[in-house]
Amino acid sequence: MNTRLLALGTATVLVYAAGYPLGALALQGLSPFWLIALRFVLTAALLWPVVLLRGLALPARGALLAALAAGLLVQGAQFLGAYWAMTHGVGAGVTALVVALNPAVTALLSVAVTRRGIGSRAWIAVALAAAAVAVACLPRILENPAVGPGVVGALVGLFGLAGGSLIQGRALGGVHPLAFTAIGVSVSVPLALGLAAAMPGHVSAEPGAWALPVLLTLCGLAGTTLYASTVRTFGARTASLQFALIPAAASVLSWPLVGEVPGILTGVGLALGAGAVVLQLRTGRTGPAGERRRAQNGRSPSSSSRGNRRRGPAASAPRASSGL
Repeated sequence: MNTRLLALGTATVLVYAAGYPLGALALQGLSPFWLIALRFVLTAALLWPVVLLRGLALPARGALLAALAAGLLVQGAQFLGAYWAMTHGVGAGVTALVVALNPAVTALLSVAVTRRGIGSRAWIAVALAAAAVAVACLPRILENPAVGPGVVGALVGLFGLAGGSLIQGRALGGVHPLAFTAIGVSVSVPLALGLAAAMPGHVSAEPGAWALPVLLTLCGLAGTTLYASTVRTFGARTASLQFALIPAAASVLSWPLVGEVPGILTGVGLALGAGAVVLQLRTGRTGPAGERRRAQNGRSPSSSSRGNRRRGPAASAPRASSGL
């Protein structure tokens, strides 16, 4: 399993990280909401035939609302927020850093949902995460206050990913990653189109401006599906280990692709963020089995047994949730 996690994690980090500088390049030709709308439509058109022809596992009727909510958060909130950030002065590497604080925020949201403490080590991880964002973003805001809304957008993307992954990890263990991604992009299309129509934006007529969104779509599809696979197989907290490396990889890739040279404070923020992620992952039980037990602790025995009957034998399989 360690070898499988290493291979899957390495591929996820590289592909997921590449989406940030590619997104920054694509935003030069399209406004963020039109770019996201196009990306979601293309992804849905590619995925749904695969899901239906292969008969991949879809959410049961009782889990449909959870799937729609989780998909809207993981796809819509994350990418709309992240792309808004990159068009408002927040670099691709810093945006990746903010979104990469997913594990610490997931821990806080988990406390709010389960009413269970997370321990002193986890609180230290949360403090490190907050320090990482402050060190990387506050100097930019002080230098140029117009960057402030961009940072807010990155935080929306962060909380969208964390909240959606938490729902996914607790309620959608039997849903195939490709099916989950298809649901997420589909439910996010109306939101992206509505924002694109409501806000002024630019659409370039250059052929290259349309080639980049297609490449970004394929990269994003691969990245989000790979991450969904790690969440489904190893659990949300174990999968989030990848976020200790994604910001650094995004910063390195942003240098040659978009000319963003990482500064000293960005490096400090990356180090603090990686420390927060690793420390959070060292606390508590990780993996799908542990997440299912934590989810069951929040339900009465009768509701748990009813849920097991609804899900059937697949619910007891040693794999759990799904979740760029």
